[in-house]
Amino acid sequence: MFLLSRLEPKICVKIDGQYTYLDTVIMKVVQSRSDQRDLTSEIETLMRLEHETLVHFAGFSRTPDNSFALLLEVCDSDLEKLNLDRKKELSWEMKLAIMRKVAEGMAYMHGEGVHHYDFKAANVLVKHVRDESGAVIGYRPRIADFGMESIGQSSNTAAAAEPEPEDETPKKGRPIGTCEQMSPEAYFGRPEAASDVFSFVVVLCELVIRSRIFYLFPGVEDSIWFNKHTGQDEVNVWLVPQRVSKGERAQLPEDKYCPPEWRLLMEVGWAQDPTDRPGFRDICAVLQASDAATIEADEAKHVEEMAQAKA
Repeated sequence: MFLLSRLEPKICVKIDGQYTYLDTVIMKVVQSRSDQRDLTSEIETLMRLEHETLVHFAGFSRTPDNSFALLLEVCDSDLEKLNLDRKKELSWEMKLAIMRKVAEGMAYMHGEGVHHYDFKAANVLVKHVRDESGAVIGYRPRIADFGMESIGQSSNTAAAAEPEPEDETPKKGRPIGTCEQMSPEAYFGRPEAASDVFSFVVVLCELVIRSRIFYLFPGVEDSIWFNKHTGQDEVNVWLVPQRVSKGERAQLPEDKYCPPEWRLLMEVGWAQDPTDRPGFRDICAVLQASDAATIEADEAKHVEEMAQAKA
């Protein structure tokens, strides 16, 4: 997939039963596998989804080379870039507001029978919320790239470039998704609805540490392999799903504060057996019950206690 251009002027789309204008849209071309049947109906299904937290489709067309040109809403950034930029404010109130909306969007999507299979922070686009002076005071999330696997290509391109595994355990299918957010069953090519829950919890963890999750797997940061597709040496993040498939999970540093309810979501959301993971309606309830002021107060207390322990 790749971005082509911004298009203007404004266009009108229907969102949650109401018609609204999008400031600009962007064209994205999705390459479809050549042996697939006509997938127009699948794309039409995605376009019929109406929820404020899903990136809005404005239209699509079939190209002569069997690809699809999609017209999508333009956003300001994505959650991965926002989270990794320590210069940007990302308070607990902001994190909660974002992830509550994202959980609601995922619950709606699953309720409509659509699964993501490549959920990650980079696929949560964000639109800036500004005050009268123009300062950014919040973010409106938009879930993007949902259903891409069903129309011929996941947004992950690394699967074809996977290095040799740590052992000789055979996989039964092509890994689906992005390796750092990949559930055990998705690693073996058998993703299901609960795989999105696993990936969602990875994003919660990344928001806690404000970094990529592979740093929480010992040795991965120092593992280097040559990616012949990019021609560069890269960190072997494929060690993450390989270890996850065997039951290993990321461990938060002791000095890093994590709200108890988020830690619980990590525990149950990362269950090895998909049937043991909660649904998005349950996750919505947990996040709605979370209180940003309480979390910030508990975090300040935690930081003080850690400082006293080191003194």
